[in-house]
Amino acid sequence: MSDETVETFLDVDCTNAPEITIAEGGKEYNITWLGGIISVDKNGHPYFMPRFEILGEPYKKDFTRFHALPYEGMSEKDHARAIDELSKFKQCFGIDPSARIDVENDPPLSGWLFLVPRTMRSTGSRTR
Repeated sequence: MSDETVETFLDVDCTNAPEITIAEGGKEYNITWLGGIISVDKNGHPYFMPRFEILGEPYKKDFTRFHALPYEGMSEKDHARAIDELSKFKQCFGIDPSARIDVENDPPLSGWLFLVPRTMRSTGSRTR
């Protein structure tokens, strides 16, 4: 065991802590795709959720975007939307449309994104 003393309190002055805010909608941002997850939702349907940061904006929160992935039994409309969203994601980051996305090895990649404002009933203002 080490002779170092382990503190049981935080000695960090937060008096001048910066406010971390969400990005303002209605603007275009240079973003970096940091990584993400591929998983299954509560209904057993696959999804991809990439995480992004806004370049040059250290006081803006990172954000994620839910992308439904095609699955057997998906409606034609939902399938078209899923493929369209993935196509736009690939285009944004310069990924070949026919290429496979590797969430562990492809990031970080940079691209441009226009955030559209939206209002959520229970959470107030958010961006998309």
